[in-house]
Amino acid sequence: MRSPIPLLLLAAITFFERAASNGFRAVLVLHLAALWANDQRAIEVAAWVAALVYVVPLGVGVWATTPRRARWICTAGAVALTTGYFSLAALPGPYLGIGLVVLGRGAMLPTIRAMVGGLYRDEPTPVSEWAFSRVYIAANFGTLLGILVTGGLQNWQGATIAFISCGTFALAAVCFLAAFGWRYPGGELSESERPAPAAVPVLPAARPWVQPAVRVRTILIITAAAALFWSGFEQRTGSLTIFASAHVRAVYFGVTIPPQWFQALNPLMVVLFAAPVAWAFRRFDRPAERGGALSPITKLAWGLILLGTGYLFLVAVEMSYGDGRVGPWVLVGLYAFHTVGELCLEPIGQSLTARLSPAKWQVFWQAVWDFASFAAPLIAGYLPRFLARDDAAGGDPLFPLWVVLAGLGVSSGLVLWAWSGALTARVAPLIEDPPPAPPVAEASTNHAGTPSPITTHRTPV
Repeated sequence: MRSPIPLLLLAAITFFERAASNGFRAVLVLHLAALWANDQRAIEVAAWVAALVYVVPLGVGVWATTPRRARWICTAGAVALTTGYFSLAALPGPYLGIGLVVLGRGAMLPTIRAMVGGLYRDEPTPVSEWAFSRVYIAANFGTLLGILVTGGLQNWQGATIAFISCGTFALAAVCFLAAFGWRYPGGELSESERPAPAAVPVLPAARPWVQPAVRVRTILIITAAAALFWSGFEQRTGSLTIFASAHVRAVYFGVTIPPQWFQALNPLMVVLFAAPVAWAFRRFDRPAERGGALSPITKLAWGLILLGTGYLFLVAVEMSYGDGRVGPWVLVGLYAFHTVGELCLEPIGQSLTARLSPAKWQVFWQAVWDFASFAAPLIAGYLPRFLARDDAAGGDPLFPLWVVLAGLGVSSGLVLWAWSGALTARVAPLIEDPPPAPPVAEASTNHAGTPSPITTHRTPV
């Protein structure tokens, strides 16, 4: 039984990193909008900040091919992250602090996931998915705390105090890495440091380059699916925050709910829905009498469909209510669909990428998975410019955006679902758990102590 201490350490580091990073994202758009008096410019700059975070891991992945390097990079990233948040609080201009935040988070994201993948690489697929799901739950606990703390502080005390709180969360991650990170490294990344596997799966009639090609092609396909998903999901930190501020009733009993707090619905629902979704997957993954386990590709397709369904729900509500403000329950319903879709996509995709990646290049291919999120914030930031209608027309100017995202999510999910059978057939020999080895009969020994063959016939009496 593998010790849970390394996984708990990585979950704790992820908790504080997400509390800092997503708390920062929750307050960034409104801070820049107030600083520049331009909502669209603030949305676009925040989109570039979120996107560039996912370019840095590509360089990190090329260099972090050993556990020692990965740990050094993760620690350096945590220090840069902490320095960036305190710079935002202390300096009048935002650009130095934003640059340090981008470098720091980009260094931490793939190294932490690669260490989780290294811990559970040789375990069965459900165990690997379980490990990534637990780290993902810790990440969403951190996101929930970060959004509530930083959003409330920005609304009541100003952005400077909010950035100081982000720096405090990041400093806690540095302390965990400094105190425990070297004792519990979190798995091996180098092929030379790993024991040889019991069995190497071989594709039928495979030429020497076929297995790497299948691995790379599959990772790129699921990365493209993730990019489509995050393009719609990332509206929560931009367009959906503006929507919450302008079109959602947020004053109850004389108290105004900060619009940033609506972003906390997603991590809260991840915590609440993770166990039921995991239970449902276990039911589907059970026996072969149902036609075999549910493939990871199918789960990714469900995530896309649920993303589009959430926007369909928002479109239906806006068509019913017209120009008036809607209640918070609309965002509750929207984020419920998106959260279940996220649980179908993110931990499953991380686990599948870890199992398909060569051990030495775990960090690099986790960085490629992260690169899916590079285009997503940019698309999320620039789509409103092209799809939003004139305010003079009345109603929600972002209504056409919700329609496009609904159609894109549902249609792409259905295409991937239809294709999942062929993809699963190609990739299954590379990720399925090897069958248990047959029991080996013990050889008997004669009176001299030398082994003698075991006969399978009876000696006649």
